Amino acid sequence: MNRPNLFTLERLVAGDLAAEEERVVLAAVRADPDLLATVEAIREADAHVRRRWPARPFLDGVERRQRRRRTRAIGGAAVVVALAAGLFLAFRATPPSAPEIAEVTRVKGDPALLVFREGREAAPLTSGAVAAPGDRVQLAFEPAGHPYGVLLSVDGRGSVTLHHPRAGRDTRLGGGTVLLDRSFELDDAPTFERFVLVLGDAPLDVDAVVAAASDLPDPMRSSLDLPDDAEQIDFLLRKSTSGSP
Repeated sequence: MNRPNLFTLERLVAGDLAAEEERVVLAAVRADPDLLATVEAIREADAHVRRRWPARPFLDGVERRQRRRRTRAIGGAAVVVALAAGLFLAFRATPPSAPEIAEVTRVKGDPALLVFREGREAAPLTSGAVAAPGDRVQLAFEPAGHPYGVLLSVDGRGSVTLHHPRAGRDTRLGGGTVLLDRSFELDDAPTFERFVLVLGDAPLDVDAVVAAASDLPDPMRSSLDLPDDAEQIDFLLRKSTSGSP
């Protein structure tokens, strides 16, 4: 096979390769010190995320939604199909009605933006990780005491999508780690998907934050022009040109 790319190595660490592909990739990794070092770095980054933010409450929520997607009621009960339109929102789609934000276990520490890739199990990603069009990702964030927040994304075409708040302009947060109750399917916008979390101690102007994201000289790297008392946290996913293996 060709030399495994970073996306394949991340899937190896996440346990998301088929048995035969896993065997071939492992053989390549064992024969190449550079690949082995990369795998170890991915494992350490994943371990750091899991230590820093215990993910069980998050994973429980993801797994419940996955079970609902697979469940069909027996008898005359309604069929539950979580793949129905509106449950999964592609970044390019028009946002449906506002989802609820589920509060999970409080985590003390610095503010953080968390991104997980859904698969056989939810795998935490690190900023700079490689993803592919069609991947489903779940977003969560730790405001660390900031009572107000806005979460948006900017893609390789410069398009801005607002993720929180999804309806109205109320930027208040619940005070603990929050998990968006919908996962998102990455579209085919090229190069990258950049998530930006803006936190403040006073109400934020959603329109101003979105306008700042829409007016970046370099959508991949430039910081948003924000008030001095606002804090910005970034998370970058690099887009695989070849798609998921």
